[in-house]
Amino acid sequence: VKSIEASAFYGCELLTDINIPKNIQSIGANAFLGCAIESIEIGNKIETISETAFKSCRKLKTITLSKEQGGVEGAPWGAEDAEIIWEE
Repeated sequence: VKSIEASAFYGCELLTDINIPKNIQSIGANAFLGCAIESIEIGNKIETISETAFKSCRKLKTITLSKEQGGVEGAPWGAEDAEIIWEE
């Protein structure tokens, strides 16, 4: 698996903390739309994240990426209240 497809986890209220595996290269549109995610960590292989990947994730406070700042376009990818933490 190299991508999380569009709407893959749409509305999953049981997801709170997620660690995206290092092999994932892309996250599709609305992949986590409306989820109860509070924090997410994304590995260094990520190349693209849809501008709406985390739309309506109202509890999402931190998104941590193993990339240099600006290394993935479109931040905050629909998570309007989230803090983006860039780690090289």
